Amino acid sequence: TATFPAIVQLSTTEPAAVIGFVANVQRWFYDIAPNSGGLPIVAYGNATPNPGGDPPLTLTLEQLDFSTGQPVPSRVMGDSPQLLDAFPFLYANERYVIGGIDAGPVGGVYREDENGQFSIEVMRLESSGSGLVTPSRFASAEPFEYGGKAYTAYQLSESEPPATYGEIWFTSVFDRTVSRRISGADQRYRVDPEFFIGTNSVWVLYKARGNPIQQWQLRRADTGL
Repeated sequence: TATFPAIVQLSTTEPAAVIGFVANVQRWFYDIAPNSGGLPIVAYGNATPNPGGDPPLTLTLEQLDFSTGQPVPSRVMGDSPQLLDAFPFLYANERYVIGGIDAGPVGGVYREDENGQFSIEVMRLESSGSGLVTPSRFASAEPFEYGGKAYTAYQLSESEPPATYGEIWFTSVFDRTVSRRISGADQRYRVDPEFFIGTNSVWVLYKARGNPIQQWQLRRADTGL
């Protein structure tokens, strides 16, 4: 049975966070740290509203501290580069974020510095051999640890939003030992890769469909781990 909080904390930023398209993805740090009061910290993208259409693909990352009363956001990543679908994660007691650099086909991993800013570029994740005409929009990268190493799956899409053909890729993080496409070569819409650690293998589950009006199918890809 789900338990819901008695009080909902409402957070706003300047400029206001955009609800819709790519700017409203919330990700969580669940570590216990001095500046979080032992409570989770949420990080999310922020973009300037565009009344004429979709918000621009220029996202910053912000951090909320829920330890005292009304949370006050503090920006933890600068204006350059911009990370699409930034995902915070912990590895070897260090904080990182991973996301698509400037909404393009290349992912970036950034480490938190002594001032709480994600300013230290650790590596870039590039895909070689994509079957897309114009691969772009590196997104949905959620790192996980297996056998003492970090890995992630992510999606690439054709550059024109909103509904475009896509691919699912699998890569190691912090080294370049693994990088390969794990989805098929046919033109399908593919999104939202999630890892699943089984008894003897690690799988990636993702959604796929042949065209925008078909029902989504759940697909499974073997990572080879």
